[in-house]
Amino acid sequence: MNGWQILDVQITLLSPLHLGTEAGLGNYETTNQIIPGAVLRGVVAEAILGGCHHPEYKTSHANCAHRADCLFWQIFGTEEPLWGFAYPARTGPAWPLPLTARTCKLYPGYDAGDGETYHGVYDVLVGQFVYDLLMDPCFPLRSELQPGLKDNLANVRPLLPITCPECGSALKRATGIYAWDTSSGPFYAGQLSVRRATHVGINRARGVAEDTLLFTQEAVEAETGGMAFHSCVVVPESKVGQLHPYLHERQYLIGQGRSRGNGHVKLSVSDRIVVPLAERLSMFRGAVTGMLGRASWGDERISPTFPGTLFSLTLHSPMILDRLGQPLAVLPPALLGLPEAVLVRAWARADVVGGWNQSARLPRRTCLAIQSGSVFLYWTPHSIEDAELSRTLSQIELAGIGEERPRGYGHVTVCDSFHCFNRIEERSEK
Repeated sequence: MNGWQILDVQITLLSPLHLGTEAGLGNYETTNQIIPGAVLRGVVAEAILGGCHHPEYKTSHANCAHRADCLFWQIFGTEEPLWGFAYPARTGPAWPLPLTARTCKLYPGYDAGDGETYHGVYDVLVGQFVYDLLMDPCFPLRSELQPGLKDNLANVRPLLPITCPECGSALKRATGIYAWDTSSGPFYAGQLSVRRATHVGINRARGVAEDTLLFTQEAVEAETGGMAFHSCVVVPESKVGQLHPYLHERQYLIGQGRSRGNGHVKLSVSDRIVVPLAERLSMFRGAVTGMLGRASWGDERISPTFPGTLFSLTLHSPMILDRLGQPLAVLPPALLGLPEAVLVRAWARADVVGGWNQSARLPRRTCLAIQSGSVFLYWTPHSIEDAELSRTLSQIELAGIGEERPRGYGHVTVCDSFHCFNRIEERSEK
């Protein structure tokens, strides 16, 4: 996928937004607080089809005889853009907290600036990996990464804190969305305001209000303290000029309740600022070797360095994997294009995903996926050249992994900087 460009897209609400979910109970309809990539893909495709000069093919566009000058086919026909999920935050980018994130059970979360007490969010990936490597004789690759230990336990003090560094209370898994700043790291993303309104159902046959038929519907409020949704779209460079007018300073209607004025949004493209992959790989290796170095002070058998390369993959959206018709709950190295790599550790959960097919006006078939926020840790030997590994990992970040990637599934980040900021073991040592 050489010659592709990533566009950061901000979605601002101009009216309340209701995105239906499958979690409704009776006559109570909840709203999703994440905009799936398929929603953006659908409204942009609909807008492009609205300018079609051959209306006889609008309902059977696959049979269009004018593809050469058709904007829809030029953008969606081959090498289709990849539309990422959009997450809410005051400033972008924003992503779901990984499954390695932990927070205080009594005072959870980041400081929201409201005068309440918050003890922050910490990451345990590096600490958990090093602790398992040194203290578990059966840990994978132990003989390659720490040959001096052989089958013995390391003589070190406890490496992985299990209580809050601030108050000593128990830790729990952190959930939700976090925003990111390249200089200060992760911080509080903000909170969406959700309203609830009760409506009267309409009798479809008579077209009037139906007695005793009431339903309550949630909607995300438009005025929520500067909150917006942040996504990214991966586009071939040759198509950026064609697609950009449909993403920047453009208004659309999405979600349900449009006849009541819901779902009015505005899209805009912002500058993309990311930490380079080489810097993230170096930072991640430095975090692991630094912790091994501190552990080696108490046990000379521990080597502060290790051969090969360690890297993590963090899911920023659900991932759909399939092998011979069977769904996968883990990400095997073979699917990365790195058959020599070894899956060392996984923090992953399963999820069920579905959706709505707007063209067919039918629900999509649900399928098993790996939950967003899941983390996989891999090791590659020295036999893989650094340049080759960097090219492969860059390709993975750009193209994603698995099925339904144009709809936003399978978006991953290599050595996410979150894992090196506010590590639980570092905070506990202060």
